[in-house]
Amino acid sequence: FELFGRKFTKLIQLNLLYCLFWVPTVAAEIAVYSLGLPRWLTFFTTLAGMLLVGPATAGMVKILISFTDEKPVFLTSDFMDGFKQNFRQAFGVAALDWCLYFVAATSFNFYSTQTDMGFFAALPIGIELFFMLTLVFANFYMMPMVVKLKLGFRSILKNAVLLSFAELGHNFITLLWAALIVVPCVLFFPITILAILPLAVSLTGFIIC
Repeated sequence: FELFGRKFTKLIQLNLLYCLFWVPTVAAEIAVYSLGLPRWLTFFTTLAGMLLVGPATAGMVKILISFTDEKPVFLTSDFMDGFKQNFRQAFGVAALDWCLYFVAATSFNFYSTQTDMGFFAALPIGIELFFMLTLVFANFYMMPMVVKLKLGFRSILKNAVLLSFAELGHNFITLLWAALIVVPCVLFFPITILAILPLAVSLTGFIIC
């Protein structure tokens, strides 16, 4: 909490900087809905948006790791260094995340409406929930490994999945703290945009890192 207090202003600045890289993706989503275009297009607009969001996430994580290690930080330049140095792997992680989330969410929506299937609908829903939880836990480790370690993409994925099980207790505690921020932001959106823009994303990342 002492570290959070000392870095509070920097976290706000970091959050605002990071949110800038979401603007093209959000604008594309709004355009799809406003123009009455097929909703499946949002899959591709978001995937394209990961070209900015993924590396920007690496830039944010680089800053957050420096905060937790109490190293000196030059916010904008260090952020952009993290963006450029980890561009390919960070985009790969973000794109994979989005594709897996899209498939899981689509499958979940389908099976949750198949009430007449009984157990045969409940089983895949349970598997998908387990898969999504594993993906969330793996994400606690993937981007920090992209930033800190010189590993291949497959090694990052493998190690992140292994850590999602090996550090199960720690992962649930981290998830609980992160949920205290994320869940209210989702439930009360768009009112919580006033919290998301100045602090919510960087604070969640600060907890995870």
